[in-house]
Amino acid sequence: MIAACTGRVRGPILPKMAGDGLYRAAGRILKDVCDGRGTFKTLCFSKAPSSAAARIQNKKGLFAMAIETGRRYPLLTAVLDASQILEQPQARRLKLDRFTVLVVLHEFLLGKGSLHCSPPVKAFIEASRTRLHAELVRARMALHRQGLPEAYAVDQEKARYARINRCLVTDTDDHSRVLQEVTALQPPSHDPDVPDLLVLPAGTDLSRTACFTEGKLVLQDKASCFPPVILQPPPGAHVIDACAAPGNKTSQLAAMVGPTGRVYAFERDAHRYQLLAQRMAHLVPGAKGQPSSTTAIHGDFLAQPPDDPRFAHVTHILCDPSCSGSGMAMSLERALTQRKPNAAAEAARLRSLADFQYAIVAHAMKFPGVQRIAYSTCSVHSIENEEVVERLLRANPAFELEPGVLPSWPQRGLPAFPFASDVLRSDPAVPGGTNIGFFVALLRRRK
Repeated sequence: MIAACTGRVRGPILPKMAGDGLYRAAGRILKDVCDGRGTFKTLCFSKAPSSAAARIQNKKGLFAMAIETGRRYPLLTAVLDASQILEQPQARRLKLDRFTVLVVLHEFLLGKGSLHCSPPVKAFIEASRTRLHAELVRARMALHRQGLPEAYAVDQEKARYARINRCLVTDTDDHSRVLQEVTALQPPSHDPDVPDLLVLPAGTDLSRTACFTEGKLVLQDKASCFPPVILQPPPGAHVIDACAAPGNKTSQLAAMVGPTGRVYAFERDAHRYQLLAQRMAHLVPGAKGQPSSTTAIHGDFLAQPPDDPRFAHVTHILCDPSCSGSGMAMSLERALTQRKPNAAAEAARLRSLADFQYAIVAHAMKFPGVQRIAYSTCSVHSIENEEVVERLLRANPAFELEPGVLPSWPQRGLPAFPFASDVLRSDPAVPGGTNIGFFVALLRRRK
């Protein structure tokens, strides 16, 4: 991290000089990004005389300071609010605004710990050293308990994933042709956890390859592949995909059950249903003139009677309901502009989502023949993940968690829950994680 705060210096490393110019400029840029006035890059390298960066010579240092503070915004705001240092009279005398203090706190708490700003600002922060470090520990524990990240997950793709569509790639020659076409563009490796999943360097463009346009290759993140792999319906099984659009998981299920199986894919939104139906016609058209094994249904899964004769043979159900999407990668600028300043409103939204997710899985449990239910979200919040599972197990004693599912995957649930080792998580910030944060649990009917 850059350890300086003066504005009129040159070179990649800022020397130790007493001044607050860089801190205040970085704070102003962070505020402008949060207000939707531009990106870090355009604001930091702006040459406009009225811009915050106008008097800063070291644009790279300014950019690094502003963007790193923005990335750790969730943790730093928690510390700042809990410490209440902005409410002290000295903060007003020094004319310290919220965003400038966030930049200072990032360097003080998460950088090298030494400040090189003006003596009054340095003395003000140093006077609260003990309290700030204590609040840092508390904030980290609180975020961890809630399943919330310390930093925003931003668009930093680790790898590009593409799944070979076994609904269309049915023999060795087809498989070889797909591999040859992909290899000519970029040699892939094979994912160790998901069958038929190819791993390529981040940003690899497969959209113009014949195997992609023909539907033989499906661009699908590894996290999205996990729920069907964990559900593991055997060939010939009847499966329900309760919340199916856009259909990547649906086509994966269809490949697993084969032409003798059945997949019923529900989608209640009319527009998304049309997309689902078109995608299934492209990816699961049926072999040699036979009807497709997948049926797209325009309807609400919650409104479907479990005793409907169509679903009498359903043994597996995949539940991937709407969620907060908190695990989805996005640009840092979008994450900051979409931050939730109203904690009460955000908590209410998450409770509403969790109730809906619980209702979907609880309804799936009512189907008389169902034996296994996969529940997944792309959320990092425990209220949508472990807490939903906890409620389901408490209210439905006929079901239990499948123990130690997918043992090759190291990342597990939050340790505060006794069943943590039996559910899966992924954090993009952890080495070996996927591109997005996700959660998966497998519930089975007790024998």
